[in-house]
Amino acid sequence: MHSDADAFLDAIDASPADDLPRLVYADWLEEHGHPDYAAFIRLSCRIARRERQHPDERARLRRDRYAAFRGVRTAYPQAVDGLGLGVNEFDRGLLRHPLVVASAEAFVRDSAAWWPVARPRRVRLLASTGREAEVLSCPYLAVLERLEVYGNQREERYHPQWAYQYDLDPLSGRFLLGLGDGSSVPRLTALRVELVRATATELAAFAGSPLAARLDWLGLAVELPDGEFGEVWADGLGTAREAIDRFVVEHRFRLPE
Repeated sequence: MHSDADAFLDAIDASPADDLPRLVYADWLEEHGHPDYAAFIRLSCRIARRERQHPDERARLRRDRYAAFRGVRTAYPQAVDGLGLGVNEFDRGLLRHPLVVASAEAFVRDSAAWWPVARPRRVRLLASTGREAEVLSCPYLAVLERLEVYGNQREERYHPQWAYQYDLDPLSGRFLLGLGDGSSVPRLTALRVELVRATATELAAFAGSPLAARLDWLGLAVELPDGEFGEVWADGLGTAREAIDRFVVEHRFRLPE
């Protein structure tokens, strides 16, 4: 069913200003047992069209939309409450913001229950240190086009070069290797990991991985000795390997083997 839903969402993404793909999706959702969310999409589209409406009619539509949203919240609490979603987070029935923020624990536990209310393709995971293996085994990774993963936050501290930054517990370099073969993230083209503790060997292996070859954006914050860190940035298809290799060469005497 999710593959069918993704096809509808692809059509919506291809024509974001057109209501028709949204309404077709709403019909399909109702046929597959999601009437409250289908009604929410239809009502949201009607309100957004701003066609000539009597004030009383417009007020009725808004009341109906809020009633439909209450039904959505009751039916899908992991999505609505778990992601902190309200009516204003939706644009004509679908999530307004393309990036969803969740803890790694919530992502592993709840992401299978986000649909149909949320099917985000860009996710930022917080507090991920120690949960790398759980994240790597989460089936929802297959949906993602952009993934940002951050370690556990300890405290804010002052850094003379970077001003204020968060002091994070680093993720394991094995996490990069787990993503590297690309099979768990077939749609991923953008990756950010902060902070990672990786050896020169692990970084080199990731640089040569299938995933690195197809990334068009990469950001890595790599832990170095004495509490310092270095940055790897790559912007453009095929540039990740060169950026990582250059980082390894520049820091070859500071990185563990």
